[in-house]
Formats: sequence, structure tokens, C-alpha cells
Amino acid sequence: MTLQVQDLNFSYENGFSLKDISFSADAGQLCAFFGPNACGKTTLIKCLCDIFKMRSGSILFNDVDLTKLKSTGVSKILSYVPQIHEASFSYSVMEMVLMGRNPYVNHFSTPRKSDLNKSENALATLNLQHLRNESFTEISGGQQKLVLIARALAQETPIMLLDEPTAHLDFKNKLLVLKGIKKLVKEQGLIVLMSLHDPNEVLLVADQVIMMNNGKIISQGTTEQILTVENIKAIYDVDAEIWRSGTKKVFVPSMNLETGDFT
Repeated sequence: MTLQVQDLNFSYENGFSLKDISFSADAGQLCAFFGPNACGKTTLIKCLCDIFKMRSGSILFNDVDLTKLKSTGVSKILSYVPQIHEASFSYSVMEMVLMGRNPYVNHFSTPRKSDLNKSENALATLNLQHLRNESFTEISGGQQKLVLIARALAQETPIMLLDEPTAHLDFKNKLLVLKGIKKLVKEQGLIVLMSLHDPNEVLLVADQVIMMNNGKIISQGTTEQILTVENIKAIYDVDAEIWRSGTKKVFVPSMNLETGDFT
């Protein structure tokens, strides 16, 4: 399974635009859209899942152009986890996950036993079954993110799009969410595309990195190829250093040890 995006262009009325976006991703691969705030990551994700209508270009999955499909057809190939989700009603966790089955349920019918089973399986995959009867609005932010990922998993799409899934989470919950996403890629063989702006989170989970700035792809390749101090400086204008511990590495801002000032 391969996703190919070719020459995607999009423009807002205020002038910001995505320009000639092209990339590909394969099954079992986690691809991170990486870059500063307002560089176009969220806009690109919304174009890919048909929330925003792109001006030109193609989105091909196994040689099928998704821009030619109806929304129900797209929703069976792409699932979307937004950065922020405000529940209109106090749904239970199970009800939230069951919404992922909407593309397969007739508007005038109730979910089938198979839909319930697939939703239960999605909860179990992310170790959330103990929350099934809890109110979605009353669980923690990290748990809410995992429930939304379970909803996307219940949708049974080969491609999952996540917009800054670690936004507004504490250190532990960020790690739990990233671990859950990585588990899905490995065990389910999904194509996962997600936006991030912390290079250390990208280092933890990404196989491929698409670095963006000002609505353009600046560079793309493996995590090792793209995450360099030179590239961090280019898009954030911040001097950074790489600290290593065994095979692991992290980016830290350069600091004058005598004055305590960042350089």
C-alpha cells in the first residue's frame, strides 16, 4: 500500500498557501510533518482528508485518486484525529469510538454487532477497555486523545492522519499517546501521517520526516537525514546541540554554561 501526493496546492483568502506539496508514504510507516507553528502542517492534513478542498494536485492511494471519490469513499481510506475535539454531548467512551463505524452504518439503522465488536477491539488495542462506560468529557486529556485514536482505528482505514496528537498533554501523556501510535503502525501496518513541532518527539517515533516552512516542503527523508542541527537552525532560528546516550539522541538548545544564556 502506498500513498502518493503530487503537486498539491491550496490557498486561503488571506494569502497563505501550500505550494507544490509532493511526497509518498508506505504501509507500516510513520511520517511526521515537522515544522514551526503556522508553517502549513494542519492545513496540509485537512487537505489530505478533504476538509479543505485543494486547488490542484492529486492524492493517490494504490493508484486511486482520492480527490475523485465521494466523502464516504474517502472516509473508508483516511481517518482523521483532530488536534482539539469539543464533544457536543456527554458521550461515553464507547459511544465515541463507535462513531468511527459511521462510514459503514446506514443513516436509518443502528450499529450491528460487528460494529460493536470492532469498537471493542479498538479500545482493547490501546488498553482502554476499562474506560468504555466513562464519560468522554470526564477523562484526562491524554485518555481523550487515545480514545480519538481508537475511534480512528475502529474506522478501519489503511491511512490515519493525526494533527499534533501530543498538543496540550503533560510529559507522561505525550509518551503514552506516542507509544500508542507507534504500536498501531507496527502491529496494524498502517500508514500514519502526523504533524509535530518538537524534534525530540519526531526522533521517538518517526520513520520519515517531511520538514515544512512557509507552506512548502523544505526537505524530506529519513529521521536521521532530516533532523540535524543545521535544519533546526534553518526553520526555528535556534542554535541546538545533539546530546547522546547510547544509541539515543536528543536536541537541546545551545547554552552558555557560564552565563546561563541561550545562544
